Amino acid sequence: MTLHSEKLSAFFAFFGLKDRQTPEISRRALLLAGLRNRLSHHWPEMRDMRDYPIEVTNALNDARIEPVNTSWAAQCSDVRLAEWAADIVRAFVDEWWRIGRDPGEFDRLQWVFGPDWVYPSEEPAPSKS
Repeated sequence: MTLHSEKLSAFFAFFGLKDRQTPEISRRALLLAGLRNRLSHHWPEMRDMRDYPIEVTNALNDARIEPVNTSWAAQCSDVRLAEWAADIVRAFVDEWWRIGRDPGEFDRLQWVFGPDWVYPSEEPAPSKS
């Protein structure tokens, strides 16, 4: 299945969140989806190795990775691209929680599961005072 902007919009609309997401997070999520689509549908072929698909170029530029004189598939193994992808996923999940919950939800979750579950970290949970 190929993810594209219409599917992402339909996803948010299904949950009643259409037009509530931050445009920059959606833009970057679509860059990641475009890269994923290009990699998963990659068919090695005899072409100039400097001929980068636009989806790959867009992702590499957003990750601030300079395309070099190598195959684009090899360039996608750069660890900085993995960090870029992880940042996008983290921002997308944070955004989902920000726009998709009602304001008192964390208070209810803390009451049911405890502050360590709601605020998992090495730091102690914030106290209510």
